[in-house]
Amino acid sequence: MSVVMLLFDTGAAAVRVYAALMFVAAGLTKFHDRDGFAATVAAYRLLPAGAAAVIAAMLPPIELAIGAALVVPDLRIAAPAAAMLLALFALAAAINLMRGRRDLDCGCGTGARIGWGLVAGNLALSILLVATLGAGQPPLGLMAAAAALSFGLWLCARVRATLAALPPLRRQMA
Repeated sequence: MSVVMLLFDTGAAAVRVYAALMFVAAGLTKFHDRDGFAATVAAYRLLPAGAAAVIAAMLPPIELAIGAALVVPDLRIAAPAAAMLLALFALAAAINLMRGRRDLDCGCGTGARIGWGLVAGNLALSILLVATLGAGQPPLGLMAAAAALSFGLWLCARVRATLAALPPLRRQMA
């Protein structure tokens, strides 16, 4: 195996692990606050009222299944499924941004608001997931390194998103 293919396979594994962590965290958060997530889906105003509740109920188990499947090398369908879901999320946010609706929760469980950065990030990860389709499985040591790197990047992203969602600090006037 060439060094280039080894690096590609390891990078692809890192992308899959990162996306798996993201999907599992999002799915668990949505399970924890089902009513809040249903309200978030309805707030996007893209679906009929009844359909929004059904989609809100279906998404958490789908995200958990995709997240689990992304780390199983033989389940190649997981990467395109994750990519399509991310592209749909990006489209939903983009439609609302073009409508001038910037005050919507992203629905990913961090409390962040939608923005063009979210759209670009979802599309970028979607493209990276599609690119992993040609990758093989890296050796176990490199797979562990890819998993550790992915976890670190995911953890940093979660901390940044959580901090960004906090209300601004206000100075106390004495």
